Amino acid sequence: MYEAESKALAAITMALPQEIHHTFKKYKTAGELWEELQNRYEGNVGIRNSKSKLLKTQFSVFKYLKNESLDDIITRYYHLMTELNNYTIKYTEAEIVEKLLDALPPK
Repeated sequence: MYEAESKALAAITMALPQEIHHTFKKYKTAGELWEELQNRYEGNVGIRNSKSKLLKTQFSVFKYLKNESLDDIITRYYHLMTELNNYTIKYTEAEIVEKLLDALPPK
């Protein structure tokens, strides 16, 4: 167990960018370090739940903005889709396509 713990801690530590490495030196186990990284960069459970709700709301109200180009709409849409995927929020392919079509500006 000690060897596995040492390897896990070393792997996580080596993956940290050098400029932030010093801020995580106080964590002595892989579990502690991993939990702190999650809290710092993803937030705690409450924050993740709030972000998830916000993303679902953004998806439901997504539409073009005044004077926005088609490229801008699609870029913003793909960014939203990436964020939804990062939070494992799933929609059917039909819902995804329908939302994009509904968001296009009228001619």
